[in-house]
Amino acid sequence: MNNANPPIDTFCVKCYNICYAIMLETSKSTMTDTDRPTVPPIPADPRRRAAGRNRSVKLILAGRAETVFLASDADSRLREQIAQLCAEHNTALCTAYTGRQIGDACGLDVGCAVLTQITDNN
Repeated sequence: MNNANPPIDTFCVKCYNICYAIMLETSKSTMTDTDRPTVPPIPADPRRRAAGRNRSVKLILAGRAETVFLASDADSRLREQIAQLCAEHNTALCTAYTGRQIGDACGLDVGCAVLTQITDNN
């Protein structure tokens, strides 16, 4: 097995941990609330969002996806597929929410692994 390219999840977690450690060391006392990275809110308007893998993939491929919300606890194969599609199509990807949080924001009684915010332009 070739380990030259680690899975995207492992790579992202390692990069995040390294960047976070550097940020803490270099700006312990200088960081303000406005300097902290912001997490995009899940869209409230149901007309501007699409839940589910199939609909999200279609929107990404069509160039109509503004931001893709991928559950941090989603299946690793799904995470790799969606992350790769977003990277190839220059689509913003947010992994800050769990599936339950995404499902709750959509008014679902179950979790949701992928939610896509649809762009305003048709």
